[in-house]
Amino acid sequence: MKHHVRQGLHLFTTITAAAAVGVFRPPSAAADFADHLRDAVMQVRDGTSCGSLRPEPLADQTAAIAIRSTDTYLDHNARVVPVSDPLPILKDLGLNAGKAKLLQGAGKTETDAIKAILITGYKDLPDCSYTAYGTSALQYSNTNGWFLTAVVLVGS
Repeated sequence: MKHHVRQGLHLFTTITAAAAVGVFRPPSAAADFADHLRDAVMQVRDGTSCGSLRPEPLADQTAAIAIRSTDTYLDHNARVVPVSDPLPILKDLGLNAGKAKLLQGAGKTETDAIKAILITGYKDLPDCSYTAYGTSALQYSNTNGWFLTAVVLVGS
């Protein structure tokens, strides 16, 4: 079996296990929503042969900028398209990163928005070249009623 297929199967198993142990319980406040997002990302990463991701405040800030740009876009109030590349923002904030990846998720529930991050990040979350991360979550803030999540992965 090819390595990427094994990783995908492992990620599916990890997501299923995370749902079973309650990582995807609907949180009662925005802070809980963000905490559950961080926990889910770390649980997936801890299930790999890579070391844990290091929390990076500038990546959190970048994720918040990206998610606000998406939220503004969904409300039809944006003057530009949403952020798609986090690396220039990280560099503007002073982080000397060699590479970065933005994962975004959305759902009609917090659980679905977190699952979307884990599914879209199935190749990137287990990538050992990423050593730090940041997250952001918006709870039902746009007029369309979507819960939004963003994860910024950072590598050298």
